[in-house]
Amino acid sequence: MRRVLLIAIALSLLALLGLRVRWWLASDATRIRWRLEQMEAGFNDSRLGPCLRGVAEGWRDADAGIDRDRLADVLRSLFFHENDPDSGRFLYRVELERDTLVIETDPGREGNARVEVVARFSTLQGEDWSPTWRLRVRAEMAEDPERGWQAVRSEHETLESDGRLRRER
Repeated sequence: MRRVLLIAIALSLLALLGLRVRWWLASDATRIRWRLEQMEAGFNDSRLGPCLRGVAEGWRDADAGIDRDRLADVLRSLFFHENDPDSGRFLYRVELERDTLVIETDPGREGNARVEVVARFSTLQGEDWSPTWRLRVRAEMAEDPERGWQAVRSEHETLESDGRLRRER
């Protein structure tokens, strides 16, 4: 029994080491993509932390004129109020259109990058998801040694909208 426990611990440590090596060897573009995917999953799970992890303290969206604190307030409100009364499911989701993702690291300024991606928001209506808002987001990102890659400035362009999520305009 003790031997099985030691093998399980050793395998767990090897798995953790493997994940760490994978992280260390990943390119900046890959780390940025991982961060965006974490933010996407955080929104869809209505979890504020993962959404804001990719947003720097001094971030501002040029088009909406909001800062990180206002963004946090909007997300809290959505996560708290926008749930199906019967199932409790969060009524919105976002999908990053992977084929539109462009990440350009700045060779002249290490730890800086520009990102462009199209995001599609949908609303839960019964059991089906209905497209609500499609936008192109352009962001300047910087790598923080402690927090990883974070957006420091962004702007967005609405591509399609039915008006339900556009509360900031």
